[in-house]
Amino acid sequence: LRISSRGGRRIPARRQRRQREVACSLLPPSVPLGEMRWSSSAAMAVATLARVVAAATYLKHGDVVYLTVPRSRHRVTAQSDGSVHAKWNHQGLWQRLTLERAEGAGELRSGDTVLFKAWTGKRVTAQGVQVHAKWNHTGSWERFVIEAKGAEAGAPIAPESIVFLQAHTDKRIDADAPDSPGVVQARWNHKGAWQELLIEKHSAIPRCADLTSGNIADLLTVKTVQLPAAISA
Repeated sequence: LRISSRGGRRIPARRQRRQREVACSLLPPSVPLGEMRWSSSAAMAVATLARVVAAATYLKHGDVVYLTVPRSRHRVTAQSDGSVHAKWNHQGLWQRLTLERAEGAGELRSGDTVLFKAWTGKRVTAQGVQVHAKWNHTGSWERFVIEAKGAEAGAPIAPESIVFLQAHTDKRIDADAPDSPGVVQARWNHKGAWQELLIEKHSAIPRCADLTSGNIADLLTVKTVQLPAAISA
């Protein structure tokens, strides 16, 4: 992402950093830097970014997500043998889950029934208490009711939200609980800290949250992003 003025002149590095800081401070950490249009005016950059946020805030059918345990930062992981656990804080292929709404295309909302397809093509399944990803079925065992913490039924769910996943057994998933480290299971219908999961959206583009002094230089020279004149005006 190259930051330049309208005339194509290079903006000083210190000013570039300040523009990024101002804009990122006003945005959710999940917003991709690559979707931002940076101009010579920080105010103009923020205004453009606000439009991006309005269109890209909520999760939807087909998004690739991570399910993270807030306490440990361990992520739900599907291995090639179909086992599912939360032993690692990795954010790689094995942790990526494709979000599928049972109703199909559309924004994800609290109370929706969802399925999670692993990188293997198999779906996360609740078989009694056990949770695995051994089958590509789309039946009741693969379906979970997703509820956003503190949200009303029908409210859209944004990345970085805390959610609960209720299985067909009426039990909710708990992962990496203090009494069973690394285990993902569906034991109780509680909605407590052990059942909380942070849902993160995968993006191949760096996010505001990834903006550090160590990678600013690299980010400045990736590519130039231009929006139509009607938007940038």
